Amino acid sequence: MPLHYLCVKAFVFLMKLIFKIVFILSLYFNTETHAQNVILNPSFELYANCPPYPTNISDQISICDNWNAVCVTADYFNVCSSADVSIPDNWWGYQSARTGNAYLGFWAYVGGGNGREYVGSTLSTTLQSNVSYCVQYYLSLTDSSKYAVDKIGAYFSDTIVHPFIPLNFSYYIPQIESAMMLNDTIGWTKIAGIFTAQGGGKIITIGNLRDDASTNVQFMHDSPSYPGSYYYLDDVSVEEVLHANAGRDTLIANIDSVQLGNNPTENATYLWQPTNGVSNVNAANPMASPDTTTTYVVTKTQCSVITTDTVTIHIIGDGVNEYGNEAFKIYPNPASTSITVEFKNENINNYKIELRNILGQLQKLCTESKNNITSINIASLPLGVYFIKAISKTSNHVSVIKFVKN
Repeated sequence: MPLHYLCVKAFVFLMKLIFKIVFILSLYFNTETHAQNVILNPSFELYANCPPYPTNISDQISICDNWNAVCVTADYFNVCSSADVSIPDNWWGYQSARTGNAYLGFWAYVGGGNGREYVGSTLSTTLQSNVSYCVQYYLSLTDSSKYAVDKIGAYFSDTIVHPFIPLNFSYYIPQIESAMMLNDTIGWTKIAGIFTAQGGGKIITIGNLRDDASTNVQFMHDSPSYPGSYYYLDDVSVEEVLHANAGRDTLIANIDSVQLGNNPTENATYLWQPTNGVSNVNAANPMASPDTTTTYVVTKTQCSVITTDTVTIHIIGDGVNEYGNEAFKIYPNPASTSITVEFKNENINNYKIELRNILGQLQKLCTESKNNITSINIASLPLGVYFIKAISKTSNHVSVIKFVKN
């Protein structure tokens, strides 16, 4: 085998290695936008000590990090407790935590007199003005409750609400509120909604923020000891609404893979199509390893907002002097001063011809051509790996072939 051929092969191998290193680094340093849950301790897993019962009831919620009782009492339940506030079996019924090992409990209705309990928390950051937020929380009616109610909401404020909300219900209008009868004692009911913050908003308060006259109730069964509606609460989240972002178009070899997606959101669902080459079609950031150039569409659902985005993963051609499956060929390859681009059956003027570097940055745009062939001067380009990208002006079909400048 000639020495110069071995040198060329070694150079191509080195360029491939450099390409992979640059590609990995580009993934590492790629700035992603994450929708973060601004609720601290959202499923109540962090606590100072296991909740005892009975205890100083007004301090019960303070055992749970970053949560507090608003307006009289509320309760903290945890599997670590052997008392009546254990999980799953406790004083009010039987229910496993939706996630983790803990949940909160409060009265939403006491059968008259506007009696209520509320729980509250300080957010990790103040809500931004004119920004939309997705709010979610889960409720389960206790087995011992005599009634179910339809109104349990979330209220956002700049300061802690008055400890006696029932004195002025009209002042505390929840931004998010359930609109169904919350009568499930077996599972967990998700309450979800979107609202646009008006500036400020550092405190969240959850409970029935309507008076008895504005609350619809459903009789469940006789319960002399619990003549009202007591609910368990779990998995509270408040996240900024971010539209789907499938990521940036990328060039990869047909033996490589690439991560899709660019703004993972904890409480959102995803669907990637087509499914070929995708590691998990329901993941926020799946890996993709298509055999051919593929455009993926991601559909993201966050609360009631459904958005889509696309990303194209281009598969690098082999860079050989044959047509193969591409619409054109290039030669010589490697090259030092110029390369020739020759189309098989079509007029080159039907295509936009781009020369891009290993990072996908445009280096040259071919404007001079004749029939089905053109020559591109590459003498001024630094040594390295480059790509010729041909985009059909009629069908938008894309063909890519790699070449080496030596």
